Amino acid sequence: NTLKNETITLSDKGWVRGATAAAVTLTEFADFQCPACKAYYPMVTGLLNAYKDKSFNLMFKHFPLTAPHKNAFAAAMAAEAAGAQGKFFEFHDILYEKQDEWAQLPAGQARDKFISYAVELVLDQEKFKKDLENKELEGKIRANKNEGINNGVSGTPTFFLNGKILENPRSIDEFKKIIDEKLNN
Repeated sequence: NTLKNETITLSDKGWVRGATAAAVTLTEFADFQCPACKAYYPMVTGLLNAYKDKSFNLMFKHFPLTAPHKNAFAAAMAAEAAGAQGKFFEFHDILYEKQDEWAQLPAGQARDKFISYAVELVLDQEKFKKDLENKELEGKIRANKNEGINNGVSGTPTFFLNGKILENPRSIDEFKKIIDEKLNN
């Protein structure tokens, strides 16, 4: 069994993709600069497609690992800035799909890349740039990370299914097996 026994009540503070009120919620604590998170991104996208007509959703929570990933917090801020204009998941997808473009850049150049992605998504540039410094958005990211730390998250990605931590599912089929069990209960 890949689920630990303890069920944790996670806050509803995060970005949701999929069914609005779902019987099954996959919560992901992730870091946009993390190569493992990027590797899991197609699996998570595949799950959302596989269960799009079911009572299933994804709750994304920020967990930037700022020591190894120098641009992780800035990437999270950029995603939040896009989210302030209703395009969080569009920006989320670009950050994973283009991770190789921005991950190793110096901070200023990474910021320029994020602004270029905002242009691609036709966001209001001035608002986006202002929001890259928005303390309220910074607070949301820190709150997500603290919630993760308080619930035993130490690395990324960490997944919870309905509040139970998943022990590193290795494939989309492993995820599906656990989700199907929950949906059929």
